[in-house]
Amino acid sequence: MFLEEPPQVDRQIGLEVYYTRSSGIGGRIKTQPRDFVVKEVLEDHLESKIYLRKPPQVSGAGPFTLCMLIKRNRDLLPLLLELSQRLGTTVGRFGFAGFKDKRAITSQFVTVPAKYFRPPATLEVKGARLVALGRRETPIRRSTWETNLFRVAIRHIDIEEPRVRETVHEVHGDLSKRIPNFYGYQRFGTVRRVTDLVGREMVKGNFEKAVFLLLCTKGERDDEQLRRARDDLLETRDYRRALEAFPRRLTFERLLLRSLIERPDDFVAAIRRLPIQLRRLFVNAYQSYLFNRMLSARIQRKLPVGKPTIGDFVLKLSPTGDPVNVGIVGNSNLEEACKEVEAGSHAVALPLVGFASRLSEGEQGGIEREVLKQEGVSPNGFYIPALQECSNEGSFRPIAVTPSHFSHEVRSEGKKPVVLFRFKLPKGSYATILLREFMKPRDPISAGF
Repeated sequence: MFLEEPPQVDRQIGLEVYYTRSSGIGGRIKTQPRDFVVKEVLEDHLESKIYLRKPPQVSGAGPFTLCMLIKRNRDLLPLLLELSQRLGTTVGRFGFAGFKDKRAITSQFVTVPAKYFRPPATLEVKGARLVALGRRETPIRRSTWETNLFRVAIRHIDIEEPRVRETVHEVHGDLSKRIPNFYGYQRFGTVRRVTDLVGREMVKGNFEKAVFLLLCTKGERDDEQLRRARDDLLETRDYRRALEAFPRRLTFERLLLRSLIERPDDFVAAIRRLPIQLRRLFVNAYQSYLFNRMLSARIQRKLPVGKPTIGDFVLKLSPTGDPVNVGIVGNSNLEEACKEVEAGSHAVALPLVGFASRLSEGEQGGIEREVLKQEGVSPNGFYIPALQECSNEGSFRPIAVTPSHFSHEVRSEGKKPVVLFRFKLPKGSYATILLREFMKPRDPISAGF
């Protein structure tokens, strides 16, 4: 493990350790949107495309239209809200498998009921294009998704090219078998970390605080006018004035404000004005924060990431990486569990804490209970009576994943080296977690994370 402490931005979202020993190459990602390209692969091996000279033909029938959504510098949920308004439907009718980076060029599959959008239709809005491909019996869900393909360029590297090559080779050697399956920065909001904080207050039943965190937390890129508007709202509770002051691009904040103008003390009703996907994302983000803290503590205590210990949960995995069943490791099955994890058919897992969760046993279980105690929450808190649709029963997440199809190229542009990476990660795993091990940025925000 690298001995230098990660920066505060990392530690605030539970990334309290590095897994590799090198000092990192520094640099910056996402200098241009084309420097960070993400494509999605479905379970039937259908791959999304960035450049659609000829859209793929998808044969099939059913009540849903399968679409390819290509976006550049757009957040997914505000984009889907805009598309739903253009199509005359609601954002909840879109099916999608996962969120993709905002500051990037990304391509993914979505579904929408066919009565709103049929092949060969195309819809273009600022920074995005929706292309109807064919019909489908079921909507896109997380279980439909298999992997993501990444192409990433790291620029503005200040060390010499030979040292870059040496460091990349060293880190790749450390990560060739596995990387810790932390949740990445975009799960929480890098320049405005608020998503998990709102979720924490929802779990604790503090709905007023949750609303004002979303409305009044300042972001790194807020201009002075917006900063003053957030401060003014926190001080005055003047929702009408805030609605006039908040820019139109803050779609979700403005939805909250409109609700509060109508019903000033009903903070649950205000939260319910937000798309269901976003309401659930708040709670999911808090689960992710707890997971990151628990996994960081495991690594800090030198418990293995690549093999189970007594008391750990082990997931049996389907060919697409989905959990089939879960068991707990004891003295009698430790040797067998180690072989299954080594073979790749099983994975060591931590709980994503929910109201039906079991915690691990042994030393890992002690870590989990300590984190929950420090946070002042219990699994029962994830049942939210006032917002039952946001309740979460919990699940499991593998603590490590293996990057595949990994390649890299180091070249010079001007007088500085540039590193180009290509790799594939399982669904739900974050490229930024892999990249932070190579770069070890002192300031992740300015480094493009």
